[in-house]
Amino acid sequence: MKILPFLLIVSVFFIKCSSPPSVNTIPDKNWTPVKKVKLSGEKRSNESDDNFYQVGIASWYGGKFNGRRTSNGEIYDMYKLTAAHKELPFNTIVEVENLRNRKKVIVRINDRGPFVKDRIVDLSYKAAISLDMDDAGTAPVALRIVDLVDSGKGEKIVVRKIDYSHRSEFFLQAGAFSQRENAVSLTTQLNYYSKELKFEIDLENGYHKVLSVKISTRDEAERVKRILEGLGFDTFIKEIFITGEKK
Repeated sequence: MKILPFLLIVSVFFIKCSSPPSVNTIPDKNWTPVKKVKLSGEKRSNESDDNFYQVGIASWYGGKFNGRRTSNGEIYDMYKLTAAHKELPFNTIVEVENLRNRKKVIVRINDRGPFVKDRIVDLSYKAAISLDMDDAGTAPVALRIVDLVDSGKGEKIVVRKIDYSHRSEFFLQAGAFSQRENAVSLTTQLNYYSKELKFEIDLENGYHKVLSVKISTRDEAERVKRILEGLGFDTFIKEIFITGEKK
């Protein structure tokens, strides 16, 4: 009997079928509030540097890093709500919001990173699950420093955070082609049948993308998308996140 392959199959089965770790949005109890943060690079702040927010791409790390020592000397535990940031002081408590689905989680900074261009934070596996970005691997997020106090019941609660709003631009994408003539054909059809929106061709990374002109709101994009579906055109909404502004 080939016992070893059988054991491997059973092991993979249990790994795949096991429930993901439970998620809450309360960070570890051993933390110290941090103020007077001054960051370089892309950010906006209130009148003082006591708080900040930052918009960009988040990723998560685990696997081979789990159990290794973090930059502040702790042992990394991918099942705790922690994160790595390039500049924020260790033990800073940060609220992370996934701008795609509006899910939020509070994490504590205990490591340095990410060291990949255009990413602003590396989250623990548990934090990634809470934002529903563990499968995708990355997501556009907003970071905000928050103040936490002891509620008297052994838990930490948010008592103050930055007022924040982000802006987005919306487009409908109908296709992406390596051959320009295919993009031209689809664009011509869309502009003939669609009275709602004009489409143009945008060359990006070697592909000729058929994109609408800018749409002001997601609701409007959804409305036009439904109209185009009724005409037989399959499109999806492309959202471009713009750096947030203070309310």
